[in-house]
Amino acid sequence: MADSIGRLIGKGNTADVFEYGDRAIKVFHDWVQPYYIEQEWKISCSIYDSGQAAPKVYDLIEFEGKTAIVFERIIGNSLKVQLMKNPLRLFKMLEMMTKLHAEVHRVSGLPLASQKFKLRHDIQHTDMLLDEDKRELVNLLKELPKGNQLCHGDFHPDNILIGDNGPVIIDWNDATSGNPLADVARTFLLLRYGGLPEKTSLQTIFRRLLSAYYLRFYIKEHGKESGEWIRKWLLPVAAARLSENVSIDEKRVLQKIIRTQLEILRR
Repeated sequence: MADSIGRLIGKGNTADVFEYGDRAIKVFHDWVQPYYIEQEWKISCSIYDSGQAAPKVYDLIEFEGKTAIVFERIIGNSLKVQLMKNPLRLFKMLEMMTKLHAEVHRVSGLPLASQKFKLRHDIQHTDMLLDEDKRELVNLLKELPKGNQLCHGDFHPDNILIGDNGPVIIDWNDATSGNPLADVARTFLLLRYGGLPEKTSLQTIFRRLLSAYYLRFYIKEHGKESGEWIRKWLLPVAAARLSENVSIDEKRVLQKIIRTQLEILRR
């Protein structure tokens, strides 16, 4: 095992990822509570042991005064980079992405948090919605079917690495046990709105194309009824997103969509 870290290979809200010999080390920021780091460690171990296309987990350690998790290092670019380099292969790569997502959802019964509990908690803790809107959204959530399948919770092209042996999915810390169609709804929202603002109209067009065809490929494989349920999940999933540490531009767009859709439902 290495005794010093190498170059930075990834940055996130809660941690930075560095080379660590022939492995990777995820070093968490000081403000991240030990409980959440241990939870990510346990989740990552469960996911890898389930046979998913996920990095092997080696150790939970203290490194230079910070808590860190040591993972297998995947050599390769993210799917996002591949899409930008090879836009003509957009449809083929999106089709691969939808099939990979479906493989995730074939796993069930893992000891993970409840998806509906997490969504309800996040809806109730956003400060961008009125209390009456939150109550209505929680009631809508109650009516949607629960499940016990593995859901990634943050499935998008930046979290898919294309290695020598095929695609590998990373960042499983938001994984839950729940309904796959809610997971698909979240991916659609991430593809369409995640990380706003967009700098050019070309980016806007590309994201609309990306999200629309991702959804089209998924519905093609799983039937029109799946599309109807995905649309029902969009509202509570978007509301839960408002409690996250994301850009105010993205939050304002989602807030406007949620308020508009709630007004339509009330008519």
